[in-house]
Amino acid sequence: MVTPAHSYFSPDRILAGQKAEVRQRTAVAFAPNLRIPVLVLATALAYYFGTKLGFLFTPAGTPIGTLWPPNAILLAALLLTPTRIWPFLLLGVLPAHLLVQIGNGVPPITSIGWFFGNSGEALLGAACIRYFGREQRPFESLRGTVAFLVFGVLVAPFLTSFLDAAVVVLSRRASGYWMPWTTRLSSNMISELIFVPIVVICGARRLSWFRTLTFGKSLEAILVVFGAVILSLRIFGTGNLISSVPALICAPWVFLLWAALRFDLSVLSASLLAIALISIWNVMIGHDPLPRASMTENVLFLHFSLLVFTLPLVLLGGYVQDYRRALASLSATRNHLINWEEKERQLVGRELHNNIVQQLALIAAEVDRMGSIGHLPGGMDLKALYREVTQVSDATRDLSNEVHPFVLEYAGLEAGLRSLCRRAARQSGIDIRFAQNRVSCVGKLAKDVSLCLYRVAQEALQNIVTHSRAGTATVDLTITERNAVLRIADDGIGIPSEEYMDYGIGLANVRQRLIALNGACDIVSASMKGTTITASVPLSAE
Repeated sequence: MVTPAHSYFSPDRILAGQKAEVRQRTAVAFAPNLRIPVLVLATALAYYFGTKLGFLFTPAGTPIGTLWPPNAILLAALLLTPTRIWPFLLLGVLPAHLLVQIGNGVPPITSIGWFFGNSGEALLGAACIRYFGREQRPFESLRGTVAFLVFGVLVAPFLTSFLDAAVVVLSRRASGYWMPWTTRLSSNMISELIFVPIVVICGARRLSWFRTLTFGKSLEAILVVFGAVILSLRIFGTGNLISSVPALICAPWVFLLWAALRFDLSVLSASLLAIALISIWNVMIGHDPLPRASMTENVLFLHFSLLVFTLPLVLLGGYVQDYRRALASLSATRNHLINWEEKERQLVGRELHNNIVQQLALIAAEVDRMGSIGHLPGGMDLKALYREVTQVSDATRDLSNEVHPFVLEYAGLEAGLRSLCRRAARQSGIDIRFAQNRVSCVGKLAKDVSLCLYRVAQEALQNIVTHSRAGTATVDLTITERNAVLRIADDGIGIPSEEYMDYGIGLANVRQRLIALNGACDIVSASMKGTTITASVPLSAE
């Protein structure tokens, strides 16, 4: 039975295709819609456990906790999400707020009042940070960090503390107004400093932050956090020590300064979290830095000590981020210029090698063929003309190799350096020797590494020929699994101070090329004792 050609377009097939298309569109539309409930659920759970932690750090008989993470968690969630999702997040945390508050004996009216204070603080802080910081991630620049400190840490907690303190007084959970207001303000400021950078940075970068860390950098970060933990336990865990020498409260800030200079705010906040948890908990169990003061006064003293030392470090961290960004931009520009220069050199060298040299070779061959006849009329000597054309061809070929070393692409760095040494020795009359030493088999060097070391040798030999008045020079190349080291030494007069500028421009270009590959350049020169240039480029991944 032969199936008709039009059966492919039967109604059943068309209907099945339409159903598959509808299912595909539904799956595509369902994926973004599923993202909002997941974000709301995750924020509500984090808010719930953050409130549980806040109640754990609330002393018995006091209405205000010494550390209150839920507001900071909600602020971080708002900063990580688009503004259109904010209403869903606020509605999602309301059941979690009421559940944990009422479960801890807080009346429903008081819980609702505190919810407006908590959510108002997060909403006001997030809106102002977004508006004045002008970026999605507030901790990627100094401007965003300042916006976070001003509005997230200072302004929003300052304004909403009036509402929370009023709720405390109206519910008769405290007799005075200003002490709850002050305690709430300081505890929320500390919480914002601790939790918001950790959540925002980890939430924005996810696993990419950990992938960029080398083993040494990861070990250093762990050392910073654990150092802060151990020192805080030693100082605050012994009541007699901190009460007899209150100035020891400043000791853990060495690790905070270390974190601010070497890492982003996530490591700084993690260290601050360890210090705050240990110190506040020990104050709650009676290890007071001020023995004659009440527990509330000791907590306030600890809060403001943390703030005074941490706020400048957070600003320093923002400045370091700007500095690193500018340095990365400068490095990218430098690498782009170096690559552009090499591409232009390659184009010019290829034009010289493929066109002009070949045309000169053809002319030389034709002149040589005609020279077998003898002299042309007019006394023109074709042999002399052949020699001149050959000399021009050789000079053009040498110029092509100077502009771009094609030998690196076909024979490798060792052959390129050996050819460079022979050419420099032939042109200058200096005895230039090349030696190579492969400690282990590492295969062929990368193109950028070979080109960089070749340019170093080229610049060094040019300086030797032009300025050194040397009789001999050596070029040594050593390649191991970890790095490639090029050493160029001569027995000349060294680098006189009056000629240093002639050397400086070329050597500065050499250094820039090496820095682009994370390499290093060491120059040792003494009067009448020669000059030694050592360039090294790492070959390992780290």
